[in-house]
Amino acid sequence: MEKVKLNGNGMIANGEIYVPHLGECLAFSLSPTDRHFFNRVMNSVDKSNRLRATIAQNLSLIDLALKNPRDNNCLRILDNFHTGYLWTSTENLTGENDIAVYDNVDGKTVLYSREEMNLNKAVRIVPLGFRTGRQPINQFLENPYVLAQIGDERMLDVVERVIRGISNRNPSVCVPEISSIDDWDKGRYTAIGGKEHNGFWLSGDYNYCCGNGHGYGYAHGVRKVSPEEFAQLE
Repeated sequence: MEKVKLNGNGMIANGEIYVPHLGECLAFSLSPTDRHFFNRVMNSVDKSNRLRATIAQNLSLIDLALKNPRDNNCLRILDNFHTGYLWTSTENLTGENDIAVYDNVDGKTVLYSREEMNLNKAVRIVPLGFRTGRQPINQFLENPYVLAQIGDERMLDVVERVIRGISNRNPSVCVPEISSIDDWDKGRYTAIGGKEHNGFWLSGDYNYCCGNGHGYGYAHGVRKVSPEEFAQLE
């Protein structure tokens, strides 16, 4: 495949799209998985010997695509994002008074207890009481649950660009309902999507208690790229 340089210091080459992300370079599979339940989609990613992309990594991919609206590959990425949604490796575990958020990039992370979560520095604990539903962009960017989902405040500029690039409507947040003890310690997947008429949304309420999740999303597998590899491409 011919190499194509993209606005925003990205590139398309060798069936991959190279994306700047927090001072690093990521290579996403240019072709997404088929749309399906979470488990089937992520099994496809695992078999490709790539990692499951986090929310933050996926947002960098969408940000780059928005900067290149005339590139057909970027247009396809955006069309999928508008008409469907992206599964992410970011997962949620509900508690009595909080939600634990963590990135399960290889699909092998299993948290068995609240004590284990408290000892794991990669787990972000969010006390309940944050705002949900549709909200102004400034409040969305300050929302503790959103900050836990993206995992790094350096991503906030990217998040804002994606929100504004998708729609002029306010973004929304959906979280698992915790109404009784039966809802504690239930895992949920996080997905993101956005349409012009509906705005950007982030939902941590995709149920996997039955093993498959629900809904039809897709994913791009990802790997990290060394500076030397990217330099050879240029």
